[in-house]
Amino acid sequence: MRGSMILVILFLAGLARVTAAQPFPLQCEARASGSIYQPPYVISFQTVVAGGEGAYTFHWDFRDGGQSDEQNPVHEYTSSGWYFPFVTVRDGGFPTRECRDSVEVPVAVFVDPICGSAGSPTWGPAPHRPVQRV
Repeated sequence: MRGSMILVILFLAGLARVTAAQPFPLQCEARASGSIYQPPYVISFQTVVAGGEGAYTFHWDFRDGGQSDEQNPVHEYTSSGWYFPFVTVRDGGFPTRECRDSVEVPVAVFVDPICGSAGSPTWGPAPHRPVQRV
């Protein structure tokens, strides 16, 4: 129920009085999905909002210097690491209500190990005898 209020009607001594109840509390949830194991590390973020009043404003901080004011932004990470981006949501009520939530984004770069050994197999009948060099 976005931006709605509940009206409470009280009947006291035969007189009807309409009182506006407080809106539902502003709640938000940050979500993320995307490629975190292979480049490019493009992550789609989503903000789920409930309660509060009026129009919402959004601000994402991706914790790598990037920011966005979209509700559902897409962001590309260029370095591996553990990021905890967060979203701040404000409603249009007076006074303004604020909600913050974060989501964990593990961006990993896996490098194939480099083997430092070398071999020179000798093909022939078994058993193989090691060659001793002088």
